[in-house]
Amino acid sequence: MKLFIEIGIKQYIIYAHKNISELTISIEGLGGDPIKVKITRPLATIKNEEDMLEALEEYRGLTPESHERQVWDFLKSLSKPLTVTLDRTISAESEHETFYEPGRGRVRGAKSPLAKVASVTRHKYAIYTNRVRSHTESLKSRIILSAFRSPFIRMRDPRLSVVTLDELEMLKSKVTSLLYASVEIDEKGSDSINAYFDEARDMVRYGMTDENARKLFSAQYQQIFELAEAFRLYEEASVTDYEQIGSYLNSLNNFFRESGKSIGFNEGDGTLGFQFIGMNGEPSGAYLALDRMSSGERQLLILVTFLAFISRRNRVFIVDEPELSLHPRWQRSFVEVVLKQSPKGTQVIMATHSPEIVSKYRASCVILDKAHGHG
Repeated sequence: MKLFIEIGIKQYIIYAHKNISELTISIEGLGGDPIKVKITRPLATIKNEEDMLEALEEYRGLTPESHERQVWDFLKSLSKPLTVTLDRTISAESEHETFYEPGRGRVRGAKSPLAKVASVTRHKYAIYTNRVRSHTESLKSRIILSAFRSPFIRMRDPRLSVVTLDELEMLKSKVTSLLYASVEIDEKGSDSINAYFDEARDMVRYGMTDENARKLFSAQYQQIFELAEAFRLYEEASVTDYEQIGSYLNSLNNFFRESGKSIGFNEGDGTLGFQFIGMNGEPSGAYLALDRMSSGERQLLILVTFLAFISRRNRVFIVDEPELSLHPRWQRSFVEVVLKQSPKGTQVIMATHSPEIVSKYRASCVILDKAHGHG
């Protein structure tokens, strides 16, 4: 096997050759002696994914001889791809961890990818809620300071301008939309807001002969304008912070909706779970644990979560036969979801037999079989 790698302006070719007793790895363009590894677990003894992971665990503690160090260090410096394999079992491997969701038994040293999903999503949601809490505290501070900022002091500001009807209407629209989106306004509060702007409209329309009254009104208008701006910044920050989580949930729920399920975060403890969708089309009831989803749903959840939250920028993401976990209807939109959830610069490599998955992306396909000179 040979693998071409380009780093900056330099090109390397990694060669891996295996016979019955030894694996040899060399790098053209680097120099240094090749790495030679004795094979203690013949391929014939590896019957399934569990055997493969156990074999990898045996080799994990290997260290190089001094003359192999140059090739070894080069290989260690390369970014490790994030790999997800789907079969009757699910396995995944990231930069520093191996995950395994077996049908029977467990693999020593391996963690459950579903447990990793629960952990990483709880962490991401905690970051989001902490940011929202910070924005909320900042907004509260601005509201309190605004309440105690005297309009009489602002009246002395020579830059204070006359308020026009157009400016007043724009402010009313901004205040009502932002307030109703950010806080719960009861009927009494709504009436107070409308009454203020009705009276203010009359004052602007018919003019104010008293100069002090005009300045006081303009000062109060400016105070409300700044408060509305604080709500706008709060909303924008909240939307930005939710964008990644919202996109992640929407992508998954586009698949799960067909089975009457909706995943989301339990606001009580911040854990990811799922609810059933009721007759009204909305999710309801208690959040249920992820391990109660079907095997196909769990596999899709693991795939998208590893891609969205564990894969890093400018890395390689490898998926082996994703169609094993995907309903035929899901396969048509799977690549679009993968591309949408991929961090910037991610190279996605899929091994698949499904024409549905590659239907829109045939130009990006490489066919591997003996008839095309591969195999």
